[in-house]
Amino acid sequence: MADDYTLRRVPPAARHGWRTVAVQSFGQAGNIGLLMLGALLGLSLGFWPAAGVLALGLAIQTAALLAMGIMGMREGLATTVLTRWTGLGRYGSAILGLVLACCVTGWFGVLNTVVAQGFHTIVGGPRWVWALATGAAITVIVMFGFTVMARTAAVTAPAFLALAGYLALTQLWDRPLAEPTGALSVPAGVTAVVGVWIIGIVVAPDITRFTRDRADVLRLTLFGTVLGQLLIGLCGIALALAFHTTDVVTIVTAGSGFLGIAVLITATANIQNLNLYVGTLSLANALDTLFGRRPSPRLLTLGMGLLGALASATGLLSTVEGLLAVLAGVLPPVVGIATAEYYLVRRWRPLLEHSRPSDALPRHAPAWLPGALLIWLATAAIGLLVPWGIPALNALLSAFGLTVLAGWFSRRRSPRWSGPRRVEETPR
Repeated sequence: MADDYTLRRVPPAARHGWRTVAVQSFGQAGNIGLLMLGALLGLSLGFWPAAGVLALGLAIQTAALLAMGIMGMREGLATTVLTRWTGLGRYGSAILGLVLACCVTGWFGVLNTVVAQGFHTIVGGPRWVWALATGAAITVIVMFGFTVMARTAAVTAPAFLALAGYLALTQLWDRPLAEPTGALSVPAGVTAVVGVWIIGIVVAPDITRFTRDRADVLRLTLFGTVLGQLLIGLCGIALALAFHTTDVVTIVTAGSGFLGIAVLITATANIQNLNLYVGTLSLANALDTLFGRRPSPRLLTLGMGLLGALASATGLLSTVEGLLAVLAGVLPPVVGIATAEYYLVRRWRPLLEHSRPSDALPRHAPAWLPGALLIWLATAAIGLLVPWGIPALNALLSAFGLTVLAGWFSRRRSPRWSGPRRVEETPR
């Protein structure tokens, strides 16, 4: 990946129009995970109830995406760098960077396996060879940064939508629709809709930092991310009801052969770009914070891509998918903490605002924030362990409320308090 402002603000001259960023967001949102989720909702609930659950989950997502996206647009910073001043501190942001890097590298390998299986079905040959080849191809794209990713998405995103829509419409004719199984409750369905894009919500600033104003963030959120998820989710619902199964791979390959494989390949190519891009940004922040090292972003992208491809080729990922799910489950509180700190508590927002006109980072950043880390751990446990309600939303709202309460309590105890006593000079 080119430098792409990995650890610094994106200056106004490097910002893009909302359509360029929206195409990238649409391509990332319209992915195989949404197709699988739509299939699960459709076969469990039936078409209209499933569509309603999808819409409700997307409404919750939209609020969180806008809050995080506007934050990224204003400050021009990637998520993990921004969280230094939005509740986590320098070392908390490094922990977040490591968690995100592990998550996205793992899911890169999982989805790379799907692409490799698609090429194996079309062309034949060993799956491990295709796993290495497809992983290398995606890695090369991401190494050239956001602009090249956007150009790639401009081709793959419309292709995926057209292929998935065509497949859903043609397969609905003359097929009796399946009866709902009731295997999934409405709260569980909403949880799945919110959870499937929780990493995307957390890292929204990684993309929106390239936009120019709040209107651009609103447009790309609605016409990029949300619209992409809605259309692909509805395709998944229709396909599951037509084929009486939630196995999307079987559906698209049995329903249209080569066309179905093309759907799988374009779907995974879109989201794989984001996985590696986010992983590179997150790991760069962690290494900068913990060791004071700033390796080449392209070198980081190459290393993460090769690691994911090797894990995919050797089958190691089958043993860690549960761990990846748990890691993703600890991310919703980050949204609550960051939005509460940035919009309401505002302990360090003046530092960001003061340095923004010069396109520089604030000179100081809080180091350790034990209270915020405790809130993160406690609310992550709420999301993972409490069985009622919508787990991801429970964790997010709990973190938001506790962060606001902690900020209010701190100010009550010390009205002149303006931040933690221990701060660190931000490396230039």
